[in-house]
Amino acid sequence: MFASRLNSVSPLLLLLCSLSAAEAAASHRRAPSPAPAVPAKLPGQWTSQGCYTDDTSNRALAGPSQSKDGMTIETCINFCTSNSYVYAGVEYSRECYCGNQLIGSTQAASTDCNMACKGDASELCGGPNRLNLFLNGNTPPAQPSTPSSVGDWNSIGCWTDAAGSRTMPFSPSIAQPMTINKCTDACHAAGYSLSGVEYADECYCGNQFDQGAQQASGCNMACNGDPTQFCGGGNRLNVYEYKSTSAPTVKPGVVGFHGSWSLQGCAIDSVSNRVLANRVPVNGLFDAISCIEACDHAGFPLAGVEFGSECYCGQSYSHTPQYSDLGDCNSICAGVANERCGGPNRLQVYLNNQAAAAPVQKSTISSYTSQGCYTDNVSKRTLTKSMSVTGDMTEELCVNACSTAGYKYAGVEYAGECWCDNSIQNGGASTTTGCDMTCKGDSTELCGGANHLNVFKRS
Repeated sequence: MFASRLNSVSPLLLLLCSLSAAEAAASHRRAPSPAPAVPAKLPGQWTSQGCYTDDTSNRALAGPSQSKDGMTIETCINFCTSNSYVYAGVEYSRECYCGNQLIGSTQAASTDCNMACKGDASELCGGPNRLNLFLNGNTPPAQPSTPSSVGDWNSIGCWTDAAGSRTMPFSPSIAQPMTINKCTDACHAAGYSLSGVEYADECYCGNQFDQGAQQASGCNMACNGDPTQFCGGGNRLNVYEYKSTSAPTVKPGVVGFHGSWSLQGCAIDSVSNRVLANRVPVNGLFDAISCIEACDHAGFPLAGVEFGSECYCGQSYSHTPQYSDLGDCNSICAGVANERCGGPNRLQVYLNNQAAAAPVQKSTISSYTSQGCYTDNVSKRTLTKSMSVTGDMTEELCVNACSTAGYKYAGVEYAGECWCDNSIQNGGASTTTGCDMTCKGDSTELCGGANHLNVFKRS
């Protein structure tokens, strides 16, 4: 009986097994999911331009960018539209770039753009160093260029820069949007001979480069205020140098201000052993007269210009100067193209022939005795307590203020500052130079210098 039942069931089992096998085979023959592609319909008037090369160190699209896991072609196009750019490009499945020019890029094989978008696997989002490129239907603006000159400034190329180690140290305040001309004007007004624009909206000035700067490519970003010109790039400066229109001369002497100033010669100088210890800022266009005026206003009888835009003052020489040939003072003044203002490690020195007698540091004030001149540092003060006084600074006012507050030490600095403490702090050291600025309240007294204190100690 069992065999009879088995014989009657077997055809049914065979039929079911046969159907299951057929369905399995059919499932294996089903078409795979569609390969990712660029959608036929794009937002607005945007159209696909194909697959293009890109370089991580010199982007084909140099405008704003974003990267996220939800990236799609539509997301990128909307992002670039909101920022008013004509080009949009997706890359490496999750990156989006915008721009108004296609920089240093060429068309690549369509198969190179083979990565699905992170936010939509049915769409193509470029590939490694490859962009799926899109245009919004408008004609791209003309490719910007680097002018060979702007006014009295000549282009000297594209140079490297770094946020932590600037090629040129000074960044003037400029009303945006940035142009090359705005930057050169600002650097000229500040007394600098080099001007550089960076990252479309930044401006830097200087008289020489940091030693690590190198000429490079990558100045590919249009100026925010002039899309026809390049304003550097990421960590890249388009640099311009002020040009002279005639042979520079050395200003022989100046009569005016408070006396008659005469040229003493071209002194050998160095950063480690300055002939004149105090560097002072100069407002407006830089030349020998503006430096002399700044030193005279601060009460110094000695003035010197160096390397085109540096101004130094002193009550006396820090050491006996050694003079070289006047022709060694060959740097053009940053503010006057037909005059010379010292040179590299060469100080063009002027003396006020009618200067008053040099001020002195008092030996004692009340119960406080002079300790001489000490070094100071704005970030690590030798005397740490800043003290206000009533009226213009004198040695007596500062000593009396520190005494009233109960401090053992008093120190005057930079003509008008008063500092107190109960001990010498932060490695402040005794020195024989640097304390040569007259007190604002008494020109016969010394009130320290730049980063130098005239110190008194209670007996």
